[in-house]
Amino acid sequence: MSDDLLITPASRKIEFKDSSANVDAKIETDANGNLIITNTGGDITIGDTTSDVFIGDGTNSVDIVFEQNGEIRGTTGVTVTLGASDSNVRMATDLNLNSNDITNVNNINITGTSESLANQPAVPVTVEDGGTTDGRVFMSIKHGSASSTASALGAGIRMIANDGSGTSSYWPAYMFVQGGSEAGTVKLIAPKDFDFYVDHHDNSIDSTLGHDLFL
Repeated sequence: MSDDLLITPASRKIEFKDSSANVDAKIETDANGNLIITNTGGDITIGDTTSDVFIGDGTNSVDIVFEQNGEIRGTTGVTVTLGASDSNVRMATDLNLNSNDITNVNNINITGTSESLANQPAVPVTVEDGGTTDGRVFMSIKHGSASSTASALGAGIRMIANDGSGTSSYWPAYMFVQGGSEAGTVKLIAPKDFDFYVDHHDNSIDSTLGHDLFL
């Protein structure tokens, strides 16, 4: 018996049979008008190597919904790209990396939500080890150059705050470890008219109890 195609209008289905009369694939609609494509004989392939697959009519917003747990992934050795340079990818929930690292070759910009003054400080980035064992947790900032002739190596953080003038004028301060010709130096740099405080009286960032060190 050769391969066969069976169309049953009364059941609203098209069946694809192999040479043994087995139904390998089926296209049908259920009682609710949903289109169902099944293929017990292999994979379901949409599109070809020369054309993209478009979802929707170009006007209305539509979703791809998984009714059970599922994955969007590539086969071994391929790269799956989400988004493009002229569009955005938005997460509707927390991003779970499933214990994997984020590997990035460009800048990462994070914009947090505003907090009322009563709920300050705002903390848009939290680093937590997630474990219960004894030990320390660090955020590592590394300058990757191993050059033996570099003179301006350094790694640290830059802090920026508005100057309070009501304009877009900001003051920066820096804390970093120096490498290169000044290796072994830790620097705290701020504008000349800035004050430097060390407060050991309480845990408040708005403390008025005095300071143990004032520079």
